[in-house]
Amino acid sequence: MRRDLTRRLGDRERAHLRVAARTVLPALVIGVLLVVIGVSGPLAVIIAAVAGGIATTVYAKRRRATTPPPAPLRRTLPTPPRQETPSPPRQEKPTPPRQEKPTAPPQTRKEPAEPTRSLPRNPDAAVEQARSILATGDPGPALALLKDAVTDPAIDPVLALAVVDELVDALSRRAEQSRDDRAYAEGIALLTDLVQRHPRAPEGKSLLHSHRAQYLMFQAARLTARGHAPEATLHDLYRKTEAELREAMAAAVAFGPVWARESAALGMLLCHGPAPDGRDRVDEGIELLRQALDARVTLPGRQRAEIGLDLAAALTLRLRRHDRAEDRAEIHRIVAQATQTDPSARSDADALLAGLETPR
Repeated sequence: MRRDLTRRLGDRERAHLRVAARTVLPALVIGVLLVVIGVSGPLAVIIAAVAGGIATTVYAKRRRATTPPPAPLRRTLPTPPRQETPSPPRQEKPTPPRQEKPTAPPQTRKEPAEPTRSLPRNPDAAVEQARSILATGDPGPALALLKDAVTDPAIDPVLALAVVDELVDALSRRAEQSRDDRAYAEGIALLTDLVQRHPRAPEGKSLLHSHRAQYLMFQAARLTARGHAPEATLHDLYRKTEAELREAMAAAVAFGPVWARESAALGMLLCHGPAPDGRDRVDEGIELLRQALDARVTLPGRQRAEIGLDLAAALTLRLRRHDRAEDRAEIHRIVAQATQTDPSARSDADALLAGLETPR
């Protein structure tokens, strides 16, 4: 029966029994002996209680001395698993399939890239980030950001178009310095993708054709710099450039700033480009430049002054071929207006007038 009882008791109940057996029991035995000897009841109780307290103190000290403190156990409990962790590499060596565990670091390395891939969830934030990167002068990271951002249908096409325009300009400048147009071509492809996804974006098509024209002229300039450009190839590039500029004008709002800019660019191309069929197209180019300066066109002062000086340069070109008093008078009038509108154009204006006085 006693064995059955101890088996049913848990660790806590067994501890209580040990305390009672080693503290309360000695106090009871001493109390009974004092009563038998003849000690009065109250005094026997007091002596028995003191004896029980002494027995309790002695038991507690012995228990503390024989029982390890709990704190070291708590410290050592976490450490054995960490010390035993080198065991997994032993499993990796005999079992090649378990070498998949090294794929964990690549997964953690991909985690930092998740924010950039999640940026299309907020594509406008990615576009603004690309604009900030462009301000540092390095268009490469901006190109990567915008490639992901433009695929999101929720993107603001007007904002994206403005930043991609800045990107392509930056890539064109870099290509002119390095003579490597691969990133420049990627920028043109990105702009094409954006415009195709948002065909109703204001001036998007015109901007695309304008950048395509500039890219073609870059190709022509690079071939010319090499010194062995086939004439037929150059004529083909100029022909394609003219077509792109005309498409840019057709897609722009008539008498708007973009329309005026493309009209002036086409006029300069006709004045200074080759004439495959032998026709002199300077007159046509001058009319396009005059058209860009129409009074109905609202242009910033500096841009109007620049186009005015371009027109004066075209008139100078025609003046060298056919001396016309009216062209000479118009040149002086345009130069005066340009310098009045934009005083910073004074140096260019003076150089143009100096060339005008140079004997033919």
